[in-house]
Amino acid sequence: MTGLDLDSSLQKSSGQKFGDRAVPGDNDELVRRLWLDREQQVKALTVELGQSLDGRTAIYLDTCFWIHLRDAQRGELGVRGAELLGRARGAVAAGVAIFPISDMTLFEVLKQAPTSRAETAKLIAELSQGVAIVDSRRRMATEVCHLIKTGRPGLDPVLFHPLHHLVWTRGLGVMGIDCPYIPGLDADTAVGLQRRYVEHLWRSVSPDQILAAFDGLEDDGFQSIVADLNHGTAAHGGELDSFKTAYAAEAAGVADLVGDMAMDVVADEARAAGVAMPPSGSRAWDESRARWCALITAALRKGPKPRRRLRTLHALAALHAALRWNKGQKFEVNDLYDFEHAVAALGYCQMFLTERPLHHMITAGNLRLDQLFDCRVAHSLDGAIAAIASLAGPATPPVENVANCA
Repeated sequence: MTGLDLDSSLQKSSGQKFGDRAVPGDNDELVRRLWLDREQQVKALTVELGQSLDGRTAIYLDTCFWIHLRDAQRGELGVRGAELLGRARGAVAAGVAIFPISDMTLFEVLKQAPTSRAETAKLIAELSQGVAIVDSRRRMATEVCHLIKTGRPGLDPVLFHPLHHLVWTRGLGVMGIDCPYIPGLDADTAVGLQRRYVEHLWRSVSPDQILAAFDGLEDDGFQSIVADLNHGTAAHGGELDSFKTAYAAEAAGVADLVGDMAMDVVADEARAAGVAMPPSGSRAWDESRARWCALITAALRKGPKPRRRLRTLHALAALHAALRWNKGQKFEVNDLYDFEHAVAALGYCQMFLTERPLHHMITAGNLRLDQLFDCRVAHSLDGAIAAIASLAGPATPPVENVANCA
């Protein structure tokens, strides 16, 4: 799959495509038909879900707040904990809020002991209602694709789905939806079977089932990423004379990260226009990729408007720059989790409940990501309660827990 497998078609007509996208792997006509049909089906489900969330406040919880709610459910967090849980349940029951999760939420919950994990999973299923935000790579691909395709002169933006309708998923979609290919089936049977399979993965798989399926999953890769980040910081730390310099370096880094994604979109546009693209890996292709990376870097450095359009890229670059600019501080594995949570929340949710250090980093003068993305951030129980209480919807604290806390 390319980075754009679920997000390449942004127009509102579900059957309209931007050219004939090359299907990775086997070019057999049935495989191609299955791939395109799955892309269209998932896109339609994604947009349907995104539209259904309009009017509801998306409240993203860092893992520490899921733990707070689990402890409140046990009656271990006192009266304020019970009130927080009641406010959350009341907001969901009233239809004014949703508590979406991400792949990072699942990865962190997997670290909990089996009993705690099961309790947390039940709360996640209840408050998220199965809704999740797609992973950061897919969000970046969507943002880059959206920027390039909607930036053409003369296009009516109304023809395109807004970004906030294109980043949500359900069920196993949080881990990416793929389908087995069963050879020997006729085309109509294969397509029909795949459609039922995708529908099942989307609507019938709960967070606790996902956690059970991925039990034992390791995140050893984060250790090597942290080592590389700290090595790079040590090697180039002397080159940083300001936060602006640190951000410029990180902006170039995330631009390079999405360089191939941008080239996928450009190739799609070229095919639609009947223009030949240079072969991938050729000198001409490398030069074109470098130009697009430079354009994305320049857009990120330009100011608020392009940063809001490339919100995942900007938030990720800004947080990494803030840590690098704090001389002497090293990256830790938890920083990667924290940043992934923050980037998911800030770009697409209206509230983010997290820990004090990350709250302070997000709202610091150099970043002010809460203001840029209009996302309310809180770190204390009182702050979280006040934020949720500002929404319409009564608190519904569980009676047994209120008694336990008395």
